[in-house]
Amino acid sequence: MEGTEELARQLMDMASLDALAPKMIEDALPILEGRLKEAVRQEANKGYATGELAASIKKGKAKKNQYGHFGMVCPTGKDRKGVRNMEKLAYLNYGTPKQEARPVVARATAQAAQAVAEQMQETFRQGVESAWR
Repeated sequence: MEGTEELARQLMDMASLDALAPKMIEDALPILEGRLKEAVRQEANKGYATGELAASIKKGKAKKNQYGHFGMVCPTGKDRKGVRNMEKLAYLNYGTPKQEARPVVARATAQAAQAVAEQMQETFRQGVESAWR
């Protein structure tokens, strides 16, 4: 049989993807974390902001569920008044009856998309190259 080497290589690449996916996500999450922090700082800096919301934004670890691998970047904890930082981000992002919406999550995601894809591709390339050595 000819051509089995290529098929074997493609199968190995698919098998290694499950092992590489968490590393790819872990390497890319800092990019999204930085963009979201910057977007929150720009929109929340209206004179009364303390910077606590932006400082509370943290990246999580890569995880896997029935749909595949994923990672999250979100605010953690509460402020000194007991208000959850995730709640404050939701108010900022979606607005309230007294505050207009400032879609920081969509903006940060769109700004980070290209850099995240490039970082994930680079991590994948390095992983596949090291597997073939």
